[in-house]
Amino acid sequence: MDYWAGELGNNFIEGIQHGNVMDSVYNFLKSDEPKIKYPYENLFLDNGAFAIFKNNYHQKKKKVSINLDTIIDIQEKLKPRYTVPFDYPLDPQMDIRKMKNNWQKTIENIDYWDNSTNLNLIPALHGWNKTTLDKNIHVLQKKDFNYIALGSAFILKENFKGFFGDRQPNKNIYEAFLYLSSLGKKLDIDIHVFGVGASPLTYHFAAFCEIKSSDSSGYRRKAAYGKIVLPQTAERYAGNGSATFGLKTKNGLTYNKIFSDDEKKKLVECRCPECRKISKHGYRRWKHLCSDWKIRAIHNKWVMEQEEEKSHELIKQGWGAYETFIDKMMEKSRLRYLWEFIKSTKERYF
Repeated sequence: MDYWAGELGNNFIEGIQHGNVMDSVYNFLKSDEPKIKYPYENLFLDNGAFAIFKNNYHQKKKKVSINLDTIIDIQEKLKPRYTVPFDYPLDPQMDIRKMKNNWQKTIENIDYWDNSTNLNLIPALHGWNKTTLDKNIHVLQKKDFNYIALGSAFILKENFKGFFGDRQPNKNIYEAFLYLSSLGKKLDIDIHVFGVGASPLTYHFAAFCEIKSSDSSGYRRKAAYGKIVLPQTAERYAGNGSATFGLKTKNGLTYNKIFSDDEKKKLVECRCPECRKISKHGYRRWKHLCSDWKIRAIHNKWVMEQEEEKSHELIKQGWGAYETFIDKMMEKSRLRYLWEFIKSTKERYF
């Protein structure tokens, strides 16, 4: 599964190097001449709709005005590999009439972008139950799109339900991924999912659901809260504050209490730009990662990009090989129940 690292416009970490990067029009709305200043290879530019929606719908800050041509101008100036026509997200608090109206406005914008730009478009899909998701994905297929993005909010009210604003791993979310991915396979449409892949575990779960691509700024968010990720492992604490983030021990957090022997070995063998600055000693590397959230962010992003390479390799070998890989990864994980659910549910949809 392709991994796109989320970025925040020009509020980036000095020295960071991006391959595939996801940024948002929202981060450039106040720029007279929008320009990306960090190095990257490929840009996926989100339209900013979800950030604007959260601001305007929940009235948290001053209302952001929506000018479709301004959004297009920013997209065209930044020349992304992929971008998204401006859509109108759904929210669980909306009634069905409002959701239908938002979807109709989204379709109108897709047509406007398609007819007035030469941008490589990935339209957003929204639906408020399984029936409308099926119907709406067929609408996009008839418009000759073979790569679409799962909208930032969706609701499935029949056998399961999920609101994509909640990114915590749960059965509802992954059953939704499997359902939509199976629809996409039948229609020869690839699916991108926004905001998934903050850790190796959730990343590989989504990849096994046969999602084409995902993006996440979790590498930054985890780093800011004192966390690092390791290959095929959930997050571990490496902060420089007093927070424990669920790791409560009588005598506080120590290197030996945080990391298993296998995890210490992974830290010793890490070849991220920051760990390579320190000799192959796990404790010294941990202390280096504890020193600055920006160092942790660079480490986390590098680990996730290695997971992406591993994912591509496993998909080439076949889904049986991928399943065996995750089986081993989940042997001692508290999320093993979720992995067993994903495996059994995939058999029903594929």
